[in-house]
Amino acid sequence: MPGPLAGVRVLDLSRILAGPYCTMILADLGAEVIKIEPPGEGDPARRMPPHFHGGESVYFLSVNRSKKSVAIDLTRPEGRAAVLEIAGRCDVAVDNFRHGVAEKLGVDAVRLREANPRLVTCSISGWGTSGPYADRPAFDLMAQSVGGALALTGMPGGPPVRMGVSICDHVSGIFAAVGILAALRDRDRTGEGRNVHLSLLGTMLSLLTYEAGFFLHSGVVPDPVGTGHTTAVPYGVWEAGDGRHLAVDGHNQKHFPLLARALGTPELVDDARFEDRDARLRNRAALERIVAQRIATRGRDEWIGIFVAAGVPVAPVNRFDEVFADPQVVHEKLVVEVPGPGGPYRATACPIAVDGEAAAAFAAPRLGEHTREVLSDVGWDPARIDALIASRAAQG
Repeated sequence: MPGPLAGVRVLDLSRILAGPYCTMILADLGAEVIKIEPPGEGDPARRMPPHFHGGESVYFLSVNRSKKSVAIDLTRPEGRAAVLEIAGRCDVAVDNFRHGVAEKLGVDAVRLREANPRLVTCSISGWGTSGPYADRPAFDLMAQSVGGALALTGMPGGPPVRMGVSICDHVSGIFAAVGILAALRDRDRTGEGRNVHLSLLGTMLSLLTYEAGFFLHSGVVPDPVGTGHTTAVPYGVWEAGDGRHLAVDGHNQKHFPLLARALGTPELVDDARFEDRDARLRNRAALERIVAQRIATRGRDEWIGIFVAAGVPVAPVNRFDEVFADPQVVHEKLVVEVPGPGGPYRATACPIAVDGEAAAAFAAPRLGEHTREVLSDVGWDPARIDALIASRAAQG
């Protein structure tokens, strides 16, 4: 079945992670994504170490499946003109250039919309379009740092810790896709495109949600709580007797009695220190110490069996070799095999199913693989394409 975005054509001017993740979501949902890359070198992610498959970085393959690659030099007037012609046949254009670069290259939202008033444009910046940081380079680490995530993540009393994945890049890509879909819906109503913008910094602050609300209400600066939770006890990760770890949530009035009995400490239910959520928060250290002592008496899998039977929320803390062998991951088909010029490779699947149908996954493109095809689709004859490639303003 065609995806729900079949017929939508996306001009992808982005690179590295946030923008490509956005456009891969759109591609997974059926859009035709045309990725513009510099001839000769392509997206810098193509060279990202340490792992390569078929000559391409696994990093690049992970966020660029199901796209077409057109290699055109945007610094050359003839290359820029070609891209503007392609934009004239597109529905969406996405970039994550550093502030001011799109304008310098002549592919900013204003000029793209001059070429196509129906075009929905989307820009992902680091800091925003103005202000004291606008011209600084920005990466996920910087957004996590300024946005408070580093100070909130880690063990109590320990140093700041970066989240294990590039959360600002990934969620900015998701927010960008949401904004694009909203703008396309509005274009259906008005006939005109809209400009969508978001920043990594804005994404990070939006993810603070209730933690931000607590601070803005109280003025109390939160400290890291490790794998625990600001508002919930017991909730977190404990080490079992075999040295492996499990995540357990027994914080609410339904699950706390179930956890207490499963631990073999039913007396905790009637202990005034732990009688409700507020009391458990006030006596966090004492309760967590009791839970830790009990969980240390048995192995991880034994506790998981006990907690599952008792109705207590529990999960193993999987290392990556366990993640991809986990029976639920396997059952949900959350890893797909993607064809590629270097042979098939495995990747995480699109998590969105429509009418029960998972998204199809196609190979990430070789650099310039679709230059001739896309230019032909927008009306160029073979001689004109040959001349552009011969001038080295394009590769294909």
